[in-house]
Amino acid sequence: MSTTKKPPSPSNCYGYCRVSTGAQRESGLSIDDQQRKIQARCLEMGWELAATFTDAGVSGSTPLGKRPQGARLLAALRPGDTIICSRMDRMFRSSLDALATIQSFKKRKISEARVRPLDRAREHRLVAQVTGKEQVGAVDLTGDPVKPCQLLVGG
Repeated sequence: MSTTKKPPSPSNCYGYCRVSTGAQRESGLSIDDQQRKIQARCLEMGWELAATFTDAGVSGSTPLGKRPQGARLLAALRPGDTIICSRMDRMFRSSLDALATIQSFKKRKISEARVRPLDRAREHRLVAQVTGKEQVGAVDLTGDPVKPCQLLVGG
């Protein structure tokens, strides 16, 4: 009988939510929907959610560290912590911001997790934008092969 090994419990687990428009609030990307998904992932993983940081009405093109709650989140993080967001585009729209921030997370031993399984095509495009070349098969921002339901990046 095989068992699925869960990642170790993080020191602190933080949620991050963002919507930029009223239309997003109505389309299933509402703050409440994102928070429910984050809480469900924590429950599934056996993690305790320390806090959720929410930027409402903030464009995803604004770098995470320049958003009011994004900056507070980044300041709160310590080695061993994990951030959960419902989708990668809730944290990043800029490929360069995503790459720089996730590299910073890796150096600081911080993990980023998504509720939604990876969109291989979107992840592939993001890597192609950052590296300037197409990759054979989808890879995540660390260069590792992406599995369809891989959750943790970095850490």
